[in-house]
This record gives sequence, C-alpha cells and structure tokens, in this order.
Amino acid sequence: MRVDKKNLDKASEGFTLVELLITMVLSVIIVVAIYSAFKVQQRSYVAQDAVTEMQQNIRAALLSMASDIRMASFDSTGTAGAGFIGAQADAVAFTADLDESGDLVGPGEHMGYYLYSYPAPSTMVSLRRVVSDSTNPLTLVDDGTGHYQVQGVAITSEEDLAENIEELEFDYLDSDGNSLIFPINLADIIFIRISILARSGQPDPQFSNTSTYTMGSGTEFTYSDNIRRRLLVTTVNCRNMGL
Repeated sequence: MRVDKKNLDKASEGFTLVELLITMVLSVIIVVAIYSAFKVQQRSYVAQDAVTEMQQNIRAALLSMASDIRMASFDSTGTAGAGFIGAQADAVAFTADLDESGDLVGPGEHMGYYLYSYPAPSTMVSLRRVVSDSTNPLTLVDDGTGHYQVQGVAITSEEDLAENIEELEFDYLDSDGNSLIFPINLADIIFIRISILARSGQPDPQFSNTSTYTMGSGTEFTYSDNIRRRLLVTTVNCRNMGL
C-alpha cells in the first residue's frame, strides 16, 4: 500500500505561529470577560449582603423596642407608679410592672434605649438596651455634646440590639398625633415615632451616596460619601398611657 508522503507531511505540520497567537488572544478575551462578569456579580452580592444585614439589624431592633415601649406604664394594680422616666430626642427610659406585683422591684421593670459610642479608637455606634430595677433606677444624662445616655448606679443588663447605627430619633406624640415640644410633659406621651438610620460597616468605592434621609420628625440628614444607609420609621402606641 502506497502512502501519499505529501499529505502525511502536511498533516504533521501542527499549528502555525499566527494560529497560536489568535488562539491566545481569544483565550485572553474569554478570561477577561469571565473575570469581569465575576467581579460584577461579586460586587452585587457584597452590596446586597450589606443592605440585607442593615435591614435585619434595624428591623430586629425596632421589634424589640416596640415590644418594650408598648408595655411602658403598664400598672395593672394601679399602685406601682409605672410610667416614663425620661424622654429625649435620642434616648428614652420608662418602667412597667411586668410581674403585676404592685411595685417596680422586679427584674427588668426599668428599661431604656439610647445610642452607645464605643471608646476610641473604635468608631462603632450601637443601639443599646438597658435594664435595671428599682434599687438602681435609670436616668437620662447629657453626655456633654447634647446627646443623652441612659445611666444607672448598677445596671443589671446592657445589650447592643444593632450595630452601625448613625442616627436614632424618638418623636413623642400626643393623643391627636401631634409632636410634643421639649421639655416634654411625660404624662402627655401617647405615641412614639421611632426613626433608626443604619449604615453599612464599610464604604464601597463603587457606590456613591448623595441621598437625604428624613426622620419621623422631619429632621433631614444629607450625605455625600460611599456608604450605604437604610432608614426605618415606625410609630408605637403606648397603650398604657392616658388610661
């Protein structure tokens, strides 16, 4: 059998340099396209994760606050003297006779909320829940910058409900839904409109935030940076007030 030497030599030649270069260029284009798509998906995932975390944090915090505030001034026996201890724009404290014992000595019957700033060099700010009892009553104290803290001689429990909170506002309303003027007559509080503005833990260089956020009272905060934020506002009925 005779083999065609010309065809055999041509079949064994392999790829030419031009073909290899074209293959390499096409491979690079495909790799770059895949990497670009991956980076876009990764940025989208990171952004969505940051937004989800913020929303979960403030929703959980609002749920806890609303549950406590609804019980403010709960006094089924009429002898405990439960009610609001103090009411400021960024802090609130109150009592409730939760065990219906006719007094306020039970654990957790003194409660308060405020923004807690961690000591330097940390810049984290959290929404803090404070609990005490009648032997260590709570008070609202100006920290010297116009912001208020919930303090006590020996607080029985403190916990951070949400981290990376930028603004917290309590807007106190009367029975007609009108905002009360500071200093507030505590007995006039019927509703509290709570506004929480949360921020992401880290800036995103690919994101630009130039939004204005309007709190429940109408106070506005405008930013120009690379930080994502979420604002939630809810109104709680202090159903034990005004009875």
